[in-house]
Amino acid sequence: MNCCNKTDATLVEYTGRCLENIGVAEGHTLDQALKRIDTKIETLSHKVDNDFIGLNLGDGAKVYKDKGQNGSHTFRTLKVGKGIKLTETDDTIVVAVDETLIKELVLGFYNEARRIP
Repeated sequence: MNCCNKTDATLVEYTGRCLENIGVAEGHTLDQALKRIDTKIETLSHKVDNDFIGLNLGDGAKVYKDKGQNGSHTFRTLKVGKGIKLTETDDTIVVAVDETLIKELVLGFYNEARRIP
């Protein structure tokens, strides 16, 4: 780029409509507009970083694990155990007793008890 074509950002005047979200109006310089955009981005970055706080409530198993080094939040996975059934819907996870297994266990105990003299 030729040195004669350089323009200082303080000399370029904004002549468009008022940009309320960043506080730039007609007559502001490009330098002022860029500084306001930078400030807005910095504010939004801090808001996004601090918007989510993961908390485990109560004395049950902790589902929220931590916030990783890259800023992502991690949660523990729920797994089924013997006699437990998990059902996922759009908004909830239902933890229930697997009735089929329970019936089989009860029937097995009943049949075993009948064999004892």
